Amino acid sequence: MQEFISILSQKKSLSQKQAYDVLDLILQGNQKEDDIFMLLKLLTEKGESVDELIGFVKALKEKCLPIKHKLKSPLIDTCGTGGSGKSRFNISTCVSFVLAAGGVHVAKHGNYGSQRPNGSFNFLEDMNIDFDFSPEEILRLLGETNLCFLFARTFHPAMKYVAKARKTLGCQNIFNLMGPLANPLGVDYQIIGLSSEKKLDLLVETVKQLPMKKVAFCIGGDGKDEISLTGDTKIITVTKDSVEEELFNFRDEIDGDIEDYYCGDSQENAEIFSHILMDFEWDHSILKHISINAALGFKLAEKVNTLKEGYDLALNLFKTETVTEKINEYKLMTVDLRDLAQING
Repeated sequence: MQEFISILSQKKSLSQKQAYDVLDLILQGNQKEDDIFMLLKLLTEKGESVDELIGFVKALKEKCLPIKHKLKSPLIDTCGTGGSGKSRFNISTCVSFVLAAGGVHVAKHGNYGSQRPNGSFNFLEDMNIDFDFSPEEILRLLGETNLCFLFARTFHPAMKYVAKARKTLGCQNIFNLMGPLANPLGVDYQIIGLSSEKKLDLLVETVKQLPMKKVAFCIGGDGKDEISLTGDTKIITVTKDSVEEELFNFRDEIDGDIEDYYCGDSQENAEIFSHILMDFEWDHSILKHISINAALGFKLAEKVNTLKEGYDLALNLFKTETVTEKINEYKLMTVDLRDLAQING
C-alpha cells in the first residue's frame, strides 16, 4: 500500500496493473483507514488517469456479486456519476420506467446519495419500490418487466471498505466515475450524465476500452447532469471506433412552455413524481425533461431514429398511463417475490 501512496505523492500515475492491485488490496478489507484516505486524496488531487480508472473498474467488477443475464435483446443503464451535492430531480431513475414501458430492457445500477439523500435508491425507497432481492429474483424481474435495479451496496459489498474515506474526503472522486462503468450485469448501452466537462475526456477514453457497444454522455448547459430543456445540451456518443459530439437546444421542438423545475431530496421528488402521474399533469416541466432524456435511451436502443421521435414516444407512454402501469406492475411483482420468499423461508 505504501508503494502506491509513494507513487501518487510524487504526482505520478499508477499503471493499470498497479491500480488494479491497490484496489484489490483495499477491497480485501485489511488496509488502514488513514492509508485508504491518503491514497484517495492523492489520486483526486493528481487527477485520475485512464489506466487508473480501468484498473479500478476491473478490480471492483471482479469482486462483485455474480449475476449474468441470458437476454438476446440489448440492455441499457442510465447510471450517472452523482456526487455533486446539488439539488436535482431523479430523472434517470424515472427514465428507467419509461424505457421499460417502451420495451427496452433496463438494468439500473445505483446507490444512495453519497452526500445527500437524493440518490436513485433513496428515490426508489420513497416511491415504496423494493430492490433488495437475490440475483435470481432480479433476473426474473428483468425478464418479466424489462427492468431491474442493482443496488451498488448489495452487488459491491467490498465497497464498504472505502465508505469512510469517501465520506471524509467529501467530494467527487474516482468511485463516482466508476459507478456507471461497473454495472454487475454488463450492459450494451449506457447514458451517463455529467454536470461539467471536467472528466469528459477521461471517461471517453476509458469507455472506448471497455466492452459497452455505445455510451452517450450528456452535459446540460445549465449545470444539469442530463439533457436540459432550459439550456443547450452537449451529447457525446462513444463507440470503440468513433466519438461524435453534438450541441442541442430542444426548446423549439417541444410544444408548450418550458420552465425550469423545482427539485429537492428524494422524498420530495417522489411526492412530486407521484402527483404528476396521479393528476395526469402531462404538461409538467419535469415530465417533459424525463421524456427528452428517455428519448436518448430509445435512440441508443434503436427504437427510434431521432430524439424528437423518442420524445413523442415517451410522452405518449405517459399520456396512455403505460408508464404508470409499468411502475405498478414492477411494484406488484416485487411484493409477490417478497411473499414467495417468506413462504419458502
